[in-house]
Amino acid sequence: FNDRFTGSEGDLLDSIKELVEKRKDGMVVVTTFASNIARMHTLLKAAELTGRKAVLSGWSLKRLYSIAKETGYLDDIVEPISEKEIKRYNKNELMVIATGCQGESRAQMSKIINHKHEYVKLGKKDLVIFSSKIIPGNEKKIFAMLNQLVRLGCDVITEKDHHVHVSGHPSREEVKTL
Repeated sequence: FNDRFTGSEGDLLDSIKELVEKRKDGMVVVTTFASNIARMHTLLKAAELTGRKAVLSGWSLKRLYSIAKETGYLDDIVEPISEKEIKRYNKNELMVIATGCQGESRAQMSKIINHKHEYVKLGKKDLVIFSSKIIPGNEKKIFAMLNQLVRLGCDVITEKDHHVHVSGHPSREEVKTL
């Protein structure tokens, strides 16, 4: 339905890097689709370029990272640290990439906002970036999650606030070109 060009992950890297660089205090948590390997690469690169340690949180995210590494897609990326290592760093040294951008009850963002995540604890000065679109039908779950993050004192950024997401699907202009 989009009548423009979709946009590129390259532009997204610059935008996310800028947001993370501005965040001097607090942890940065980015939630996105685990299956988007290009986005994973963008986020891992943004963590590296801003001097933050990347952490993957979510079984599917870790599994897809391993597959991408095995097949050579993430060879230029600094290895993320494990969730267990979070306690060794100050919050402002970390960028957590977490599953659950659509409000899935068993995903990591749900555990984080409900204080059930063993290692990630959010509060004031922390930034949560939703690097995703709201899929129709998930609005209530996502808005409930956004409200809980605000109650925790987090700053929240979505694609409505800043350039933090590009679609993995072609728009009309890409289809015309094809």
